[in-house]
Amino acid sequence: MRKRGLRIGGHPVHPGLTDLPIGLFIGSLILDIVFLSTGDRMWWTFSFWTIAAGVVLVIPTAVTGLIDLLAVPRGHPAVRIGVYHLVANVSATALLAIGWFFRRADAQTVAYALSWVGIGVLLIGGWLGGSMVFRHGIGTEAYARGEEKPEEALRRPLEKVHR
Repeated sequence: MRKRGLRIGGHPVHPGLTDLPIGLFIGSLILDIVFLSTGDRMWWTFSFWTIAAGVVLVIPTAVTGLIDLLAVPRGHPAVRIGVYHLVANVSATALLAIGWFFRRADAQTVAYALSWVGIGVLLIGGWLGGSMVFRHGIGTEAYARGEEKPEEALRRPLEKVHR
């Protein structure tokens, strides 16, 4: 039996926590676009607080992700991907947080540039996290039991259909 990372009720905690910060950060981009197209400062204010909430909610997400990464055996190919995932997401959060401080100073152009680049880096980090799950099975029950990789399990039913 392999280390399973942090779980509650048998379910991995980290993947469920990622949705809120990612949604808030992407939502801030949408709110920025609405503000830029309408000029209504209310949308800028919503974006400001959306980023703040995302940065706060990243903290438990990052902690649970680090716990899960430390549970992956050394030498496993997913460790390298996990480190890139970690670096990308910490970098994205830093860019968004710095952009948030520029928003406080009302330096909108710099704030938008930092936030939007941060969101781009966040999307790359999310893609890498998905690769850990879908290519290497990290966080799945099959991985925890030492069974086949997810892509092997997905291929098996198709092979039966094509016989």
